[in-house]
Amino acid sequence: MEYVSLLAGVPFSDSPQCTDELLGAVARAVNDAMSDAARGRLAAFAPALAVTGRLGPGSAGRVEAVCWSVLAHGAPGRGARRRAVRRRDAARDRALACQAGGRWAHWMALHGPRRRAVEAAVVLLARREDADAALEKLLADCLQAALARPVAGPQHTPLRVTV
Repeated sequence: MEYVSLLAGVPFSDSPQCTDELLGAVARAVNDAMSDAARGRLAAFAPALAVTGRLGPGSAGRVEAVCWSVLAHGAPGRGARRRAVRRRDAARDRALACQAGGRWAHWMALHGPRRRAVEAAVVLLARREDADAALEKLLADCLQAALARPVAGPQHTPLRVTV
């Protein structure tokens, strides 16, 4: 994220103001979980991260839904997968509630269930044999969901988690 701040020309920070807080949390978590050898590949995402600005509730809800989808496909046990599916579906409802609830509701969702979804998805993917590729894919999927368009960076097929 420091590289993102340099690209955007904003004060040097791991949480630059040019990047949405939730996408910044995804990028930082992915960066921290990736191997040293693979971490350099994340630089390809910096230009897109530098221009995201603050996401609206709909975009943030889509990012949260991507994370819950990862958990729905890879959580151990049928009960855990069902809970993840319910939470993914609830993310869409929360996005609508945040639109109606304003800034306070958005902050609560960001620092509660949305942040937990990001953390849980990264932890799950970091345990995989192909962790670096899966984590990179998570970041690409979250950016695409947030911006509602494909982003520059390595081309990926949709993430499918199996245990």
